[in-house]
Formats: sequence, C-alpha cells, structure tokens
Amino acid sequence: MAMSAGKDGKGDIGMTDKEQAISVISRYMDLLRIKAAQDKDTEIENQICETKAQLEALGIVVENLVIK
Repeated sequence: MAMSAGKDGKGDIGMTDKEQAISVISRYMDLLRIKAAQDKDTEIENQICETKAQLEALGIVVENLVIK
C-alpha cells in the first residue's frame, strides 16, 4: 500500500491505482464464479466465508455487518 503525507502531515494510507484495479478484477471474477456455479448458494457461502476470514485477518469484526 502506498503511504503519503496528508495536509495534516499524518500518514494517509490509500490504495494505488494498481491495487484498486486488482481489487475490482477480483470482485468481477467472484461475480463470474457465482454466475457460472451449478450450486450458486454454495458458491456464495464459500465466498462469504473467504471474505469473512480476510476481514477478520485485518482485525475487522463482521458480526454487526448484517443486511436485514
């Protein structure tokens, strides 16, 4: 990840253009996997499980991220 000093002199952590492109390509590929899956529900559950593990590895709690 690229770091640069913001206006206040503190580090500004953001994604580079290449990192943004990789992220969007990954999301696009996930959607294609769902579309092509014979068992779409299982594919969606697998992707939720993988994404949850990635978020937790970054220290992000996902229990409160619920759509009702």
